[in-house]
Amino acid sequence: MLKDYSRYETTRGGRRKSSRRMRRFGTLLLIFSTTILLLLRVATWLNAQEMFELKGILIEGNHFVKNSEILERLSVDLSKSLFELNLETIAAQAKSHPFVKQVSVSRRLPDNLVIRIVEKRPVALLNRGSLALVDESGDALPGFDSVHLLDYPLITGIGAQQKEALNEVLDFITFARKNDFLLYAGISEISYTEETGIFFFLDENMLPVIVGNGGFYDKCTKLASVMSVLRKGGKLAQTKSIDLRFEGRVVVKSRETT
Repeated sequence: MLKDYSRYETTRGGRRKSSRRMRRFGTLLLIFSTTILLLLRVATWLNAQEMFELKGILIEGNHFVKNSEILERLSVDLSKSLFELNLETIAAQAKSHPFVKQVSVSRRLPDNLVIRIVEKRPVALLNRGSLALVDESGDALPGFDSVHLLDYPLITGIGAQQKEALNEVLDFITFARKNDFLLYAGISEISYTEETGIFFFLDENMLPVIVGNGGFYDKCTKLASVMSVLRKGGKLAQTKSIDLRFEGRVVVKSRETT
């Protein structure tokens, strides 16, 4: 007995088989492509790890602090790439140095770490039984190389409880350092009393100069003019003291004056 096969049914069954084959092929192609992409990503990651592996730490902006003093405070995993390092943690470690005021850390591709230092700047020596360098805020800066100690004005006669007096002196020193460095460099010893306010001795002839309180700009300008006149007239060696406390005039006492 012959069976009658419909052309329609034969075509439909072929299409179904063809569709299943395409789906299988698509699935295999997707698996293959995904595997290749994963392998490529792993290879890229491994290459990146090697390319961005930390090879150097550069320290910039430091003048007083030695590079070794910063490096010994860092805890950096050299096996990590630059992008795995925590820059905030590294900055905090560098800032733990007593001479460091601010720190910024950045990556310099492909393999260097850059640590930029802003140092606390010593402005004077403070004598309270022992010598200590202080910055413009009065904070002590320990561990400073003693070879530089003679480069700073010496603050004397101000006790630990006299914070306002110390601040006044530091304000004057900071002002002179920024606006009249020759004056700042020429101050040998500086102090403060309630009677006179600020007074200091210049290295030149150990000349006493009484400043008083406030008005630093005008007083420093007047002092520069008076010193120039005294030098030109050859009278500096005979000058006993210079008093800047009086508005509109400068009192210059001669050694012959009794």
